[in-house]
Amino acid sequence: MSEFQKFHCCINQKEEEYDSHIQMYFIKEYELASIIARLNDIDSNKSEYNEMINFIKSFENFLITGEKPERFDFLKRLEGEKGWAEDYNIIRGKA
Repeated sequence: MSEFQKFHCCINQKEEEYDSHIQMYFIKEYELASIIARLNDIDSNKSEYNEMINFIKSFENFLITGEKPERFDFLKRLEGEKGWAEDYNIIRGKA
């Protein structure tokens, strides 16, 4: 292979080179999925976390292959933020 593989960008519909910005997106995406997976372990409402991870995975597939992503309507029914005073209790799974 004489040059690094290009990919089709579904946003601008052009062949783009794989660069550090793209790599950073995927790193952050995996980081987010990892955080959600840990929250899934400590929170009782597991279905919402599974939906989040499925959406993140499907969005990655959309960016790479153009597959239709999962619906994100579930985000609208998520409970709102409990407030900054509760943040560490939520992180510890004690909320």
